[in-house]
Amino acid sequence: MLSVEQVHRAHSLGCGLIIAPNFSADILKECRVRDLDYWPGVMTPTEIAAAAAAGATTLKVFPAGSLGPAYLRELRGPFPDLRLVAVGGVSLANAQEFVQAGADALAFGSSITEAVAPENLSVISALVDTLRRRDR
Repeated sequence: MLSVEQVHRAHSLGCGLIIAPNFSADILKECRVRDLDYWPGVMTPTEIAAAAAAGATTLKVFPAGSLGPAYLRELRGPFPDLRLVAVGGVSLANAQEFVQAGADALAFGSSITEAVAPENLSVISALVDTLRRRDR
């Protein structure tokens, strides 16, 4: 979502979560008015700090695959209480590394076809169980 108008449209269609490529204070305010979750995209510590200062609590770290699990782990130092979602370049091959690095959630893009193969369901189930235990 890049505009308040898009948030209005998504809300009218019954959406409960707004995911954006960047942070926008205007979109955050509109999401609060409409009781919508908002996950803005961030990459740098400056972007993360600005989004957190405005009240965002769950942030989409993108491109996670290019930045790597170590980068996510390092972000945990100054931002231990934020919910960080690893997005972009996440696959079953590196998902566990992102979970161990402190990701609160993972988003699979084009690798989703690999992830939903029947032989991978036990791996996916274990990742979900790990994230659920951490969320308690």
